[in-house]
Amino acid sequence: MIALIGERYREKLGKPLENQGFSVAFMKDNPNVDPRLAGHVDLSVFLYGKTAVLAGSVMKQQKIVNILTKRAFSVKQAQSTQSADYPNDANLCARVIGEKVIHNQRHSDQAIRELGCAYIDVCQAYSACSVCTVSGCAIITSDRGIATAAGINGIDVLLIAPGAIRLEGFNYGFIGGSSFVDGDTVYFSGKLDAHPDFDRITAFIEKYGKACVFLTDEPAFDFGGAVLL
Repeated sequence: MIALIGERYREKLGKPLENQGFSVAFMKDNPNVDPRLAGHVDLSVFLYGKTAVLAGSVMKQQKIVNILTKRAFSVKQAQSTQSADYPNDANLCARVIGEKVIHNQRHSDQAIRELGCAYIDVCQAYSACSVCTVSGCAIITSDRGIATAAGINGIDVLLIAPGAIRLEGFNYGFIGGSSFVDGDTVYFSGKLDAHPDFDRITAFIEKYGKACVFLTDEPAFDFGGAVLL
């Protein structure tokens, strides 16, 4: 399994991911979004089934395109013009849960909408950042709007307090951007024991028969998650 992460996180996360059995690929910074978020793959890459929608800057990274095509992905370029201002940086920041997509549909890239995905429409355009996937029917989030909409759609939601996740240049980051799921394990960039809902988070994950792995010994930080290929 290949984990695609931002190049700027190579030093912190490259070796820990390899130690967990992943091959690691690195995305160069996206120059069209806020420099503080330029290394976040959840702003630049969206996967749904065997379709990959890539920001224009990633389409120019031939190594990533080659990895995707070798794995039989249909690769499409995003149609939106990104900028540093929210929500113009968030057109690919949608979270897939099962066969549904959580996102602010109004701000989704046209290439995503053309896939015919079933939407859980929310106000939050940073949906991928805001949602930690536990399973195809269970998520963790600090966003009340996402929690309500997902619950109405039959998804089991653990609503947690915001904060306690680092994001350089911001007051705090988000749990979706600090994590990713693969099989029976939910991976976090670092420790969550300082989070006020730490016990509830681990219990919720364990309820679904999954383990938590903390990739580093530092406090959890938002790195834009990992895209698994």
